[in-house]
Amino acid sequence: MAKETKSISVHPDDEQETIDLYQTFGWELQSSQEIFNRDSHLERSGNNINSITTTTNYVKLVFSRETTMPNYSKLSALENEYHDVDFPYQQSAKGWFIISGIVAMLGIFNLGTWFFGIPILAVGIVLLVFSFKKMKKFSDEYWSERSAANEKCEEILNKARSVKNEKVKEETV
Repeated sequence: MAKETKSISVHPDDEQETIDLYQTFGWELQSSQEIFNRDSHLERSGNNINSITTTTNYVKLVFSRETTMPNYSKLSALENEYHDVDFPYQQSAKGWFIISGIVAMLGIFNLGTWFFGIPILAVGIVLLVFSFKKMKKFSDEYWSERSAANEKCEEILNKARSVKNEKVKEETV
């Protein structure tokens, strides 16, 4: 019987969720080891001596699964499909807010000369409104795409659970 193994590192808070996820695709947990390391050393910066502390904390999980188990190819394909789901990148309207703020400040500083100050301030306010609309659009698109990606992942997990249950039913018959 051929076995494949996989080792991954996760944050301690994500340990159980990761174990459950991999078990859905037919993996069996072989070992779980928390790695916690705190290192302190002194560093000189000019005339100052600073104590620098770095902390490493993660859990190393080792999984294995039989390549000859029933429905191996289906579970493997579903696992690859699950990991290939693209989650969106959240765009930011920060640049628009910075530009509108600069233009508005220029307008405020030039209010003494109403001929320049008021139009510049008006442009700054228009850009600020545009920034809020951009921010809402980016947010709506992000959450819509994220929701679709989450639904796709849940659909794949449900398929994997049903394939795994087929395996269990075959073994009990």
